[in-house]
Amino acid sequence: HSPWISSVFSAVGKLIPVNREWLHQQALTSLHDIVEHISRLTGSFLAQIPSLILAVAVVAISFYFFLVDGAKFMRFLGGLSPLPHERSLEIYETFQRSCRGVVVSLLGSAFVQGALILIMFLILGLPEPFLAGVMGMILGMVPVVGTGPLTLGTLIYLLTQGHYGQAVVAFIF
Repeated sequence: HSPWISSVFSAVGKLIPVNREWLHQQALTSLHDIVEHISRLTGSFLAQIPSLILAVAVVAISFYFFLVDGAKFMRFLGGLSPLPHERSLEIYETFQRSCRGVVVSLLGSAFVQGALILIMFLILGLPEPFLAGVMGMILGMVPVVGTGPLTLGTLIYLLTQGHYGQAVVAFIF
């Protein structure tokens, strides 16, 4: 019932003869398949929640004890290493600096992405810009995917509402 979708159907109908009933059935079948797939994914995700909670608890406990006894643990690892003690310490310090750099750059990049999403939402006058900024920051920490789902959702929203100029600005932003 959207004017945008109706105009697309009428434009396609002029170029290619389309049976509307067949197209309607295909759309319903595709929608059913998508909902079924999402349902399976949701069920799988919900089934994984207990193991996720356990894994987070193990990481949190390990992190706590590593902070408390980290120096002792590093001495223990230095004793296991076949390298001279000074060389082992140098390798561990290099590894620590590298890890710290990765974490700081990940957080900095996520912060910048969240700020850009916030600015984009404010410029375009979209609802809930601060929530979108926080979501952009959280999604910015996800490798490969990043803020893509948020941006794609924003584009789809703008296009379906008929705000084509804002969609172009969001796409460029």
